[in-house]
Order: sequence, then structure tokens, then C-alpha cells
Amino acid sequence: MSLVDHFDLPDEAWWDDFYSPMERQIEKLRSKYAGDAEALAAPDEVAKEPAMHRRSGHHYGYNFDRVHTVLDLHICLLQWPGGQGSWVRIPPSRQSEGFAGQPPAGQGHCVVG
Repeated sequence: MSLVDHFDLPDEAWWDDFYSPMERQIEKLRSKYAGDAEALAAPDEVAKEPAMHRRSGHHYGYNFDRVHTVLDLHICLLQWPGGQGSWVRIPPSRQSEGFAGQPPAGQGHCVVG
């Protein structure tokens, strides 16, 4: 696996596209269900996340890594009696189990290996 790209998500993206709209919706729900403690429990719980980010967001962040990987997969068509079959991808870790060339006994046969 090799790193292709990396970037940090700017804090403004969280506020502009996520937390600010969330807080507006929370306020609408609080107005709508004012006086109903049971109904207010959910928006009150959700409101903790933007409050935590406002308080401590400078201590953490979100980043994205794009990686390139090469998968060595063995692909075969398992065909059962009666002609029905399905494509199966067999990862390298399973190929050493004798599953790479032939499926386990009683589970048809590998038509394309």
C-alpha cells in the first residue's frame, strides 16, 4: 500500500456544511417540542457534538488519506449441479487453503480459475 494523497478537512467545512445546519435544526426541534422533556432528550443529546467541537476542536481534526493498493485476488465461477453458479473472489490469505484452484468438497467446481 502506498500513500497517494493526504489532506486535512478544514474546520470551516464542519461548521458551514454540518454543525451550523445541525444547530439550526436542533433549535427548531427545541421550539416545536418545548415542554416535552422526553421529546427534547434527542436534540439535547445531538447538541453535545457541536458544543464539544466548539470547546475542544482545536485538539483534534479530521484527515483523509488516499492510498493505492494492489489486490491479488483469484476469481473463479463456482458452478453447482444444475448449472447455477456465482463469481467468487478469493483473497490471497485464503488461496493457501486449497480454495484457490478448487472450492471445498461438495460445493461445485471452479470453472474459470
